Amino acid sequence: MEGIQPKDDDFKVNRIYLAVEGNAAVHKRESSFWLSKGVSSVRVLSMNEAIEKVLSNHFLFVGINSDNVIYKPKLKLLCDVTSDPIFIATSLYSKQEHAEASSLGAELFGEVFDTPEGNYQALTDKLNQLNERSRQSMPIPELILSRNILISQTHRQVFFDDQEIKLTKIDFDILYLLMSNRKHVLSPEQIYSHAWEDRGDASVDNSVRSAIKRLRKKIAGLVNDDCIIENVRGVGYRFTG
Repeated sequence: MEGIQPKDDDFKVNRIYLAVEGNAAVHKRESSFWLSKGVSSVRVLSMNEAIEKVLSNHFLFVGINSDNVIYKPKLKLLCDVTSDPIFIATSLYSKQEHAEASSLGAELFGEVFDTPEGNYQALTDKLNQLNERSRQSMPIPELILSRNILISQTHRQVFFDDQEIKLTKIDFDILYLLMSNRKHVLSPEQIYSHAWEDRGDASVDNSVRSAIKRLRKKIAGLVNDDCIIENVRGVGYRFTG
């Protein structure tokens, strides 16, 4: 994800929906019905993939099957980067989860019907209610995705796949700087001036070295790569994603 890509005007917004669906059989059943109505679909398996798709395309709507997709940790991020309506389907409806999804920005949260016809009617009814919604441009949060690590500067959150990684302010700022400049070597001085507000008498090299060591412990094991933050001897550090 190299920053924010422009919307593709050739993408037929009113003819394609994005399905965040882990079950191929369910998607085949639902998409076949929608296709009979002249609407095709693009299927992704995770919220990371969904975010990437909506950054470069508009869709009729984004449908998420909560039965087999872990969606809540990144739902707010998804809502922040698209004006496309987001609908969440579930076979285990609860008022609490409905309220949580709505508070995070989902337009519709509901129990799936036994037939595609029921799901189609529920969604089209809601789409008709939203048909005056403006597609005005919106500020897009700074999102970077590399090596299955997703980082949001706006919300100061870091995820590996669906697992959130908790970082201190300094560690977050260093990781964001390295990922923003991945494959470029940054000197300890550059890293220190970006991440530390207090530029007192502390040793720059020692402070940066300790912070990089902490970061490696927190993320290297998740991606199974001890060199995801590479030490270029005598020069500095770089993110290798």
